[in-house]
Amino acid sequence: MNTWRLRDLLEATAGECLCRIRDDGYRTIGTDSRTIRPGDIFVALIGENHDGHRFIDAAIENGAKAIILNPDAVGEEAIRRWALQGIACIAVSDTLTALGDLARYHRNRMNVGVVAVTGSNGKTTTKNLTAAVLGQCFPVLATEGNFNNLIGVPLTLFRLNPEHRWAVIEMGMNRPGEIDRLGAIASPDIGIITNVAPAHLEGLGSIERVALAKAELMDHVREAMVLNADDPMHAFLANRCQTTIVSFGNSDGADIRATRIEQGFTDSRFLLHIPGYAPLGVHLHLAGPAMISNALAAAAAGFAAGLGPDAIVRGLEGVRPVPGRMYCIDTPGGIRLIDDTYNANPGSMKAALSALAPFCRERRIFLILGDMFELGEAAASLHREIGREAGKTGVFRLWATGAHATDVVSGAMDAGMDGDALMAGTPGDLVAGLKALLAPGDWVLVKGSRGMRMETIVSDIRQWLQEG
Repeated sequence: MNTWRLRDLLEATAGECLCRIRDDGYRTIGTDSRTIRPGDIFVALIGENHDGHRFIDAAIENGAKAIILNPDAVGEEAIRRWALQGIACIAVSDTLTALGDLARYHRNRMNVGVVAVTGSNGKTTTKNLTAAVLGQCFPVLATEGNFNNLIGVPLTLFRLNPEHRWAVIEMGMNRPGEIDRLGAIASPDIGIITNVAPAHLEGLGSIERVALAKAELMDHVREAMVLNADDPMHAFLANRCQTTIVSFGNSDGADIRATRIEQGFTDSRFLLHIPGYAPLGVHLHLAGPAMISNALAAAAAGFAAGLGPDAIVRGLEGVRPVPGRMYCIDTPGGIRLIDDTYNANPGSMKAALSALAPFCRERRIFLILGDMFELGEAAASLHREIGREAGKTGVFRLWATGAHATDVVSGAMDAGMDGDALMAGTPGDLVAGLKALLAPGDWVLVKGSRGMRMETIVSDIRQWLQEG
């Protein structure tokens, strides 16, 4: 089905068509020449390592019928050749900006509500929970994988079709201005800021600047802003909000609250309080205080969207853990691997430790930690702080790898942890140590920033256990 006309492309991008062709319409928009199909539009993005203009011929070979490009990057001869092939060449000054403008144009012509989710921790889980809640009553589109940046958000919005009634869009950032741009593209009806924690300090410098960067979303929210009443930066954010606020948390003043909380390691139970309704019991198949907070954020978004409590509870109870996010793998040898390797920052590290701590007296727990990235000058002190927090949990072993492994170990020693229970080494050292000590009933939690590739440790140990 053709969803784009040439006039749409020109109107959305304010671009110039460099050749006269018949406007037969186009199918969809892509940025990877390898996935382009007949009738598609190819946007030639310029990145740090690749220039999409080099792959225009490959995109055309795969069936692209229109190209969004910067003419300075290709030259007149190439444009004449493509015009003779019947390809619409649309000139813009910045192809990444054009991609976002096309996504905003498409979002605005769809009869759809948008929920935008950002925050330092819990974005993906909150996005999944929110999509599940709204999905009880409406057809919902949600961000897949890590499509949460200036390329991924537009590619997600291009998937909107007339059947959808809501889209739940995750938004990540590394520097000021990114959330502002993503908010302008998605134009959300409801915004969620899960929390504000020391993440991306390398690009932002302070927790206040992190909060300001997240707050950029609020300038683009149409109806309601969902904020964490338990977060230390709540008042800072609330004072800057110009729209309706729906708060969530365990604080007495929160609009959406949880009480009578019972926590296991793989699930949680609590009473959900929603204004105007009697409390309802929730059995959440996710564990830890952070996951309950994410569930309350999703419930607040559902409430802001007009859903009743029964639909909200059904949505929350239907979500299951996903690999990389406190995902439990029970092996044939009776050892539990806890895969929390998707990413890490000080807030998510503390959330994992908080979930783990109540079980450290019952069994031997190995904590395998990798570096947290993008912390700037505070990196050493923040890794040492995580070591101190880990040392207080009572874990059986704390082993760390990466440039700041010794900082983690030093912090654990500050907390009184025995040196024999600590190790700083390579991933190979840690895997060898695990193989020498693991016994039935042990738990192993593995966590670190994405660039540390901590999932390889989970994979190596899992394979070893299965072979054994």
